[in-house]
Amino acid sequence: MATLVALREQFVRQNGRHDLVTDFAGAVYTNAGADVYLNRGQRFLDLRMPHSKIDERFLKKLSVSDYFFEIQYLRNIKEVFLVDPEEPMSKIFLKEITLKEVLNAINNDMEDGVPAGYAMNVIGLSTEQEDLSSLSAFDGVDDMVLSHYDKEGIIFTPPADKVYTLHVIAAFYNSPLSGETDTSFWTVYLDGDLLLIAAQYELSLDNRNDTESTSWLKTLNRMLVEVDKDQVERTVSGPTRFMKG
Repeated sequence: MATLVALREQFVRQNGRHDLVTDFAGAVYTNAGADVYLNRGQRFLDLRMPHSKIDERFLKKLSVSDYFFEIQYLRNIKEVFLVDPEEPMSKIFLKEITLKEVLNAINNDMEDGVPAGYAMNVIGLSTEQEDLSSLSAFDGVDDMVLSHYDKEGIIFTPPADKVYTLHVIAAFYNSPLSGETDTSFWTVYLDGDLLLIAAQYELSLDNRNDTESTSWLKTLNRMLVEVDKDQVERTVSGPTRFMKG
């Protein structure tokens, strides 16, 4: 399993840019800029190629009266359901409704109950107000966050009447790589080969080397065609995870 530091070493060995790490001679390969290109390559791949592990499960322990939360790196939601700890084999699915419907229900002083509907929430301030350091001067902002660009908000109704475990099955972007032993789908898949090519492509763009960037992109596209064939085969040969319609 390729970790960030292992791919960082391969990255600089391939391109000779030893200035992007420190202690190259000592074989430590501490980041000094290399991770920028590895993370850019990872996001490039996330955007270009939905993969077999793009759907993941986010778990949230709900307390009494909870009715909102945030999720990082969310792309889109497939299913939302609750599990009652008293009936762990039973799943309570929430229906997707509009934000207006959720807010109207909250405005009508709905009592706590079993959450039944959810909507995507608006949790961020306008650009004009994004420099605010606190929301304490405003009312009705409990469900908002100041640092929101990598987060999406979920709001549901009615507020929870007891403790539940909430499951969100959704498509996610890979989290940025930062720790030396960090892994992601793209560091593991094909031993990180696609990620290394994507990172070299991103580096060639910064170098403004059109010939090199074109060559890397052609190589990447050729491999992504084969990856796509693999994904199609997985899709058509097995049952779908989600209900149709």
